[in-house]
Amino acid sequence: MKKTIGLFVNTFYDEYEVSIWEGIKKAINEYGYTLISFVGGSLNNPYFNNKTRNTVYDLACSKNVDGILAISVSIASYIDRDVLQTFFASYSPVPIISIGIPLDNIPHISIDNKSGMDALVTHLVKDHNFRRIAFICGPKKNRDAEVRLYAYKNVLTQFKIPINPQLIVHGSFHVNSGQLAISQLIDERKVAFDAIIGANDYVAINAISELEKRGIRVPADVAVVGFDDVIESQYLEYPLTTVKQPGFKLGYEAAVMMCSLLNKKKIEMDKEIASQLILRNSCGCDNTYKIENIDKYIQSSTNEKINKKQFILAMTDIMKLEFGGSFSPLQLSKLAERLFISLMKELQGKEEGTFFKSLKEIIKDTSRYIPELFSWHTIISFLFIKIAPELSFPDKSDSLLRLFINVSRLIDSITIRNLKYRIVKANEREMHLYSLKKRLHTVLEVYQLKEIMKKEFPLLGIKSCYINVYHKYEQKSSPGAQLLFAYVNERFPDIEPDKQLFDSKLLLPDGIKNNKENKSFIMLSLSYKKELLGFILYELEKPPLGPKSISFTTERSLCEILTIELSNTVKSIMLFNQVAEQVKYIDKKDYESEEKFASNTLPEEKLQEYFQQLLLYMDTEKPFVDLDLTLPYLAEQLNIPRNHLSYVINKYSRVNFYAFVNSYRIKQAKHYLEAAYKEKINILEIAYNSGFKSKSTFYKIFKKHTQLTPTDYRSKYLAGL
Repeated sequence: MKKTIGLFVNTFYDEYEVSIWEGIKKAINEYGYTLISFVGGSLNNPYFNNKTRNTVYDLACSKNVDGILAISVSIASYIDRDVLQTFFASYSPVPIISIGIPLDNIPHISIDNKSGMDALVTHLVKDHNFRRIAFICGPKKNRDAEVRLYAYKNVLTQFKIPINPQLIVHGSFHVNSGQLAISQLIDERKVAFDAIIGANDYVAINAISELEKRGIRVPADVAVVGFDDVIESQYLEYPLTTVKQPGFKLGYEAAVMMCSLLNKKKIEMDKEIASQLILRNSCGCDNTYKIENIDKYIQSSTNEKINKKQFILAMTDIMKLEFGGSFSPLQLSKLAERLFISLMKELQGKEEGTFFKSLKEIIKDTSRYIPELFSWHTIISFLFIKIAPELSFPDKSDSLLRLFINVSRLIDSITIRNLKYRIVKANEREMHLYSLKKRLHTVLEVYQLKEIMKKEFPLLGIKSCYINVYHKYEQKSSPGAQLLFAYVNERFPDIEPDKQLFDSKLLLPDGIKNNKENKSFIMLSLSYKKELLGFILYELEKPPLGPKSISFTTERSLCEILTIELSNTVKSIMLFNQVAEQVKYIDKKDYESEEKFASNTLPEEKLQEYFQQLLLYMDTEKPFVDLDLTLPYLAEQLNIPRNHLSYVINKYSRVNFYAFVNSYRIKQAKHYLEAAYKEKINILEIAYNSGFKSKSTFYKIFKKHTQLTPTDYRSKYLAGL
């Protein structure tokens, strides 16, 4: 039977988490399973209110997944180990594998942070003779952050360098932590330093930006290094020295562990993957692409030259490090063989230009799968500096040098071209999303949303999308959901009304486990401000052809951007439906406007946008509780001309201004009446607190709306409890 694996991930804005996701997805595809990514943010985040976002984790259970992979190092950045242990225990008996943080009786896989940080700090001390090294820490309760800080202190102690607390700044993994740390070090503590280590690359890059604003040059005045090796680190004026975390491999191995576990195979309870020191310019190194610990296949004796087998082994090894698992060892071996054959033909003079041509073709063929084209610089530097001189062509040193220069220029040319393409596509996407956002601001009903998304989803690469809102459901064991919107395999199917209500833990009306195809879903919560509305599932098309660096993160983070806009739209649809229900029992004569205005000339989209703005304002600010609320005052608060506001109320609610406002007052009064037995509020207080000037007016309007007096309504409600 086909299995379904759940993944707990903080965000798809973070490239490191995306690389882990890519590795997991590849392994899940190979096993023919389904993947559901619960994108729920970090738990107990002090910087962002993630409570509504976190609720997607609550939906994971045995009804929708057979196993859970959790990027614990990210989702648990702000909670301690015991809290995380309790959090995972709530999902029993569903098996869990923790990615990043070791826990009791739970399989775990992580990156060796210690050896990577050891190598980084040792390089700064031993090779550059730095002694005043500042350290910007990650979150205090984050294991990776703690291990990196420990390694920093340990290396300084080994070199007999006193640990200065003034050089250690406690921060986070968020970008602005770099700028805040520089301010603390320079403005508050006024300490001198010759190097800075960032908690991760984003922090280091932000620190560089702040230093440059202050006229402090990197690396001339201060060396700055990071950790992770994100794509951005390679595009700086002085590329960032860092520690490469093989996120893709980490995700792939974690998924293989889970699939093996579900197939009753024995797995390692604790597994660690090596990290790699990458030396570039930001620390002051001249050699931009220096490779550490990769000489094991190179013969030390000049009498023994490298043969084809050794060449392929060495090149396969370096490509494994650089490509992070995007290719199988067999695929890499074939690429290495292509390079060897073309290089030998070039050096033997059989086919001039054949190596240049072959490399160009290989880069083109592999670029759609490789996040960083700069990786080719590392590979080619290794080839020409370490391997080529050991081949049996001592008289070809000049030819090798010329070829190396030309090949380096080729890689630079392709990289720049792809970077420009990325920028163009990013600008196009930004403008497209801005236009889509404006159009969604006019949506009041589901059919309007369908009309817009019919055109947009194919352009955005979305194959399927399900929008579900929470709803009362007969099964009290779990909250109910209602399918509000379904776009399946690029069409809008008709869903029967009785199938639109379902147990939310099934995620879909027919249950997500009943899918027979191998699919990958991305799931996020729907919320408006602090109000939880429901959840949304996306199924994406395969990434478009072209450099992977263009679509590697944006295709995934697009779901998060789109969810924010769809949340606002869903809220508007729900409010519009509520207003329609509120005014349903108002006499038709109340539709007549209090004042007559000339026919409106505004376009329909603008009118709908105004009404959506009004509905959101009425729901959040509750201006109707003001006993003296008037149309001019409300128009002024919304910055909408009075005649336009009156027109949209008449057009979309089918009642005049006062009837519209009173419908909200009645809704508020119902809320008070239902709570009155707890809060001991009398009828007169309810009338005033709801916006009515007198008890008699309140009774009259309440009965018109509900066919009951307030007293009878309260009695009926209490009888139903």
